[in-house]
Amino acid sequence: MSASLLDTNIQLFVSSCLSLHRAHRSRLPLSSNRLDAFRSNYHTFISKRKRDLENLFRESNRRLRPFVDPLSGDLSMSFLLAHEREESYSAVLEWLIHRLPASDVGQIFGLDDSGTDQSAAWQTVREYQIRYGDEIGRLDLILRRNRRCYLIIEVKTRPYIEEDLRKHKRYCAAIREAPDMCKAEKVFLAQRDEGLDLGGFRFRSWWQVCSALRQSSQSVIKTKPYGEAALFLALLGAIEQNLLDLNPKSNAPTVVRYLEEILEGEANDN
Repeated sequence: MSASLLDTNIQLFVSSCLSLHRAHRSRLPLSSNRLDAFRSNYHTFISKRKRDLENLFRESNRRLRPFVDPLSGDLSMSFLLAHEREESYSAVLEWLIHRLPASDVGQIFGLDDSGTDQSAAWQTVREYQIRYGDEIGRLDLILRRNRRCYLIIEVKTRPYIEEDLRKHKRYCAAIREAPDMCKAEKVFLAQRDEGLDLGGFRFRSWWQVCSALRQSSQSVIKTKPYGEAALFLALLGAIEQNLLDLNPKSNAPTVVRYLEEILEGEANDN
């Protein structure tokens, strides 16, 4: 795939759009040559994007054998993974984590765990109850290893405001008083960074997490039973389609960018 050719096609298409826009604003009559040029550049642009997507799916399918890329089918499962059901996403994320090689889990959330025993298994707890004074809160997901908590994850699948984040400071105060949790890294997992004070948590996007899970999918395919690996890809695809809006039919440019990032990342790792 040639990035320069893609850039050229995009530039030609944009140039045609601007030319038509300028002609419309100046009230000049549109010549048949200008319209023909616009149609030609538009069809060239669309054809190129379609070929790019087909090539990316072909390469992704090759790497995911004997399966195919989960974005090639409809896995939205909105009846199970509706945006407002954040506890469902926490449960799916926990299940996916336990399919990964232990050494891959930390990097999914941007954690540098190079100083720990990479072979040690991870233990997870959802809806972990903590107390600060007279108040009780629940952490969406915590990850432990060797009797110590390394990661605390708050899951958000909907847009959030400052009021949603006020509990974070109380959580951090309670965490500081827990000997086995006081050094844990606190991650706020959401679709986008709204630029708000996260109250001691570090932002991590669903895009980053899904991309990292994709990087580990080949290891899952090689080490897990066929049905388990298939479900791993299906659930990951459901998150990608629901939260990242990665639909080849309605959002092909974003799908192209996503797959390019993943395949380039895998190539750099090899």
